[in-house]
Amino acid sequence: MMTEVTQLLGAWRTDPNDQWSLAEYGDVTLRFEENGTLVYTVHLPDKVQIIRLSYHVEGNCLVTNQPSSPRAERTEFSFVGDGRLAVMNPPPQPHSLYVRVRGVVQ
Repeated sequence: MMTEVTQLLGAWRTDPNDQWSLAEYGDVTLRFEENGTLVYTVHLPDKVQIIRLSYHVEGNCLVTNQPSSPRAERTEFSFVGDGRLAVMNPPPQPHSLYVRVRGVVQ
């Protein structure tokens, strides 16, 4: 049986069908590493912007922290039936959806 942490490991990119999240946050990749590092990459037309965070999971919450500006942020998440990662946004915004990325991702 996979735990939520095990399911998170690897890279997830904004679902290309999630127009709201693409407009709000841009084309983003979340790469969850086993050592508790989350690499948040924003894919811009002419460059990539990378933010390194630490993370851990508490129940159905992803707890992230940016070492350069320490403050824990809690965000609910789940996995939808078709295998996508759903990250909750503050109401009334919809959740953001991510699809698993195969292979190497910056």
